[in-house]
Amino acid sequence: LWKGELLLEHINTAWIEITEKCNLHCKYCYMDANSGFHQYTIEEYRNILDLLKELQVTYVVISGGEPCLHYSIEEYIKMACKEGFKVGVATNGTCITDSLISCFIKNDVFLQISIDSIECDDFAQSRGANKLDVVVSNLTHIVDLKIPVTLSCTLTDINSKCVIEICDLAKKLGIPFIHFGPLIPTKRCLTTGVKFTNLFDPLRTLYEYQIANYLDLQIDIIEEFINIIANPNESNSQSIYYCEAMAGHNIQIDSCGNVFQCGLIDNTEPFNLFKAVHTYHLSMPEIAQKCTQILRPISAIDIPSCKKCKCLQLCRGGCRACAYNTTGNVYSCLPYCNDIQNFVDFLEKEHASGRLDNYISFLKLMRIVEEKQYGTHVKRMGIY
Repeated sequence: LWKGELLLEHINTAWIEITEKCNLHCKYCYMDANSGFHQYTIEEYRNILDLLKELQVTYVVISGGEPCLHYSIEEYIKMACKEGFKVGVATNGTCITDSLISCFIKNDVFLQISIDSIECDDFAQSRGANKLDVVVSNLTHIVDLKIPVTLSCTLTDINSKCVIEICDLAKKLGIPFIHFGPLIPTKRCLTTGVKFTNLFDPLRTLYEYQIANYLDLQIDIIEEFINIIANPNESNSQSIYYCEAMAGHNIQIDSCGNVFQCGLIDNTEPFNLFKAVHTYHLSMPEIAQKCTQILRPISAIDIPSCKKCKCLQLCRGGCRACAYNTTGNVYSCLPYCNDIQNFVDFLEKEHASGRLDNYISFLKLMRIVEEKQYGTHVKRMGIY
C-alpha cells in the first residue's frame, strides 16, 4: 500500500492551471479551455503554494488555459520563486510580452511552448487562429535571450505528416529539445472530430531525423526508446512507469482547485483544495495527506495486455490517459499498441546492424554532461 507519509518525498512536480481562459481554440484541447472562467485569486494561489511546500514539491509548472493571459502571472511567478520553487511556464507562445520576458529572465523560468505546425493553414486549422508568425517571432526572441525553452507538439492526423518541418524550425532557431506526444482523445476533440490513427509513420520519420541531427536536437519520444534499448540494465531503463504522473511523482491542480494525479484522468470524487481550506478548515498537513491518498501509481505490469508483452520495458504501458479516454478503462490497451510494437521491432534491427552505435555513444556522453547542467530539466518537464 502507498501510505501518504511515504509519498511526500516522491512528489517532485506540480502542474497548476491558473486560468481556464485561452486566446486560441485548439481542436484537440484536453480541458476545453474557455469553457469556463475560473482563475486563481492571490489568496487561492497562496494556498496552493502552502500545500506544495507541505508536499515538498521542487518544480512548479504554471499552465492553463493560456497562463500568460492571467493578470497576475508575473506576481505568481515571483511568489513561487520566492518560496524556493523552480518555475516553468507551459504556454502557446502568443501572449509573451516584454514585461513577461523580463520576469522570466529575473526568475530563471524555463518555458514549454506548444506548436503543432509551421504551415499557416495547418496551424490555423489545428489551433483555431492564425498566430504562427507571432509564435515564431516570440520563439526567436526567447532563444536570443538564452531563456531555456522546449517545444511541445501534439500529434494528430492534421500534422503527423509534417513533423520534419517542426524539427527544422527547432534546429534553425537553436532550440535543443522537442516533446512529441500523441493526441489524447478527450473533451473538445470529441466534438471537433480530430483523431490520431497512425503512430508508426511519424515515429519512423522522427527516428531518421534524430539519427541525422542528434548533435543539434533531442527528440524525446525517440531518445527514450533508444536509451532503453541501448542500456537495458541501467536503473532508469528498468522503470515500469510511463510517466512521472503514473509513478506518483506529480500532482495537477486545475483552475477550480481540484487535485489530480493526472489532469487527463478524471477522479471519481475529486479532492478540492479550496473547499478543504475554507469549508472544512483542514490544516495543510491534513490537506497534504488527502492529496497523497489520491495518488495511485499504475505501472506496465498492472496492465493485463502489457504483462507478457516484449515491449513492456520500452513503452512502459504507454499513456494511461490515452487508454482511459479511448475506452473508459485506465488499464486497457492503447489504440496504437501495434504501432509501438512494430517500431520497437524496427529499432532492434537498427541496433543490431550497428547503425545506432554513434548515436548511443553520444547519448552516454550526454548523460554525464546532463548531470552537471540545469538545462537538461527543461526536456524532462514535458507531459510524458
